Amino acid sequence: MTKAELVAASPEGHIDQPGGGYLGDRLEIPTPTAERVGETPEHRIETFLVGDDGLTPTGDDQQLIEYFSPLATTMATQVLAALDAAQVRHSGTGYLSASLSPSPDLVGLPHVDDDRFDPEAGVGIVAILGTIEGPRIATEPVPCTAQPGLPIGLNDDTIGQLRTGTIAFQQAEPSRIVLLPQFGQLHAGPDLRELTPPELRASLVLRITT
Repeated sequence: MTKAELVAASPEGHIDQPGGGYLGDRLEIPTPTAERVGETPEHRIETFLVGDDGLTPTGDDQQLIEYFSPLATTMATQVLAALDAAQVRHSGTGYLSASLSPSPDLVGLPHVDDDRFDPEAGVGIVAILGTIEGPRIATEPVPCTAQPGLPIGLNDDTIGQLRTGTIAFQQAEPSRIVLLPQFGQLHAGPDLRELTPPELRASLVLRITT
């Protein structure tokens, strides 16, 4: 649907939170061992351009590219095929961000991927796949303002409620592709700072306009 249709279908002064839907079964994500990704403990990210010719890396971290390429290709292929099967009109191109993050650095701040209310634009699609734990996704309408051409106004209290779990939410499973709207959908990555012993989390996020 368009952004205007989503806003119109929401309770007055709110925006619906459709939540996430799983695509397919669990995907085997190779454990990011030193042999696969090296000894570097810092956050690393690679972005792939998804298009008709497959995936094209935009960076130069060859070790990360080799680690993520097979999984990123599988994920992008499944997502595009599912959108086509559901007759979702999409751009056919997108960006897939693949990252490795040490668990002490993962705070999991709630956010929306697209907050700009352009009424005639599509809501867009985000597909997320991660190890250890999936994203936390709001599932009840949240208060906001919606004026054409401007960001929707989500207040800090609402954002904080997802972080504390005081609004309805869905905890996505690890190693599953979960699809959610880009526009207006409040979600957060996992907060893994207290994970013992610390681990590297691999995650992939694909964004496509509709």
